[in-house]
Amino acid sequence: VNPQLVFTQESDDNLDHSVLYNESIRVFQDCSLMTYHIARSQPVFNANHYEVVSEDNLKAKLTALSRYTMYQDKNYFNKDFIRAQLVCQAGYIGEKLAETFRIIKIIKHIQ
Repeated sequence: VNPQLVFTQESDDNLDHSVLYNESIRVFQDCSLMTYHIARSQPVFNANHYEVVSEDNLKAKLTALSRYTMYQDKNYFNKDFIRAQLVCQAGYIGEKLAETFRIIKIIKHIQ
């Protein structure tokens, strides 16, 4: 496997998240790396990259997340919570829905 871009959890007070973040930095030295926000364990997230998403993207995300049945009773898996998060994030860039990320590094090859 030789990925060009890897998404990983942001480091926070959760030991598992910190270990995954640090190992991602260590292992994926030769590719672009971005972190994503986990609302339940990261009250502050310093996003520096926004991806505008469509209603279809949101629907696909909700469908995918519905497969994680063990989390369905958690407020952060609630469809309204997820939609509200995307609406709030989009408000910073004047859009309707957006996902946020923090860029650790972007590697571009100029042809």
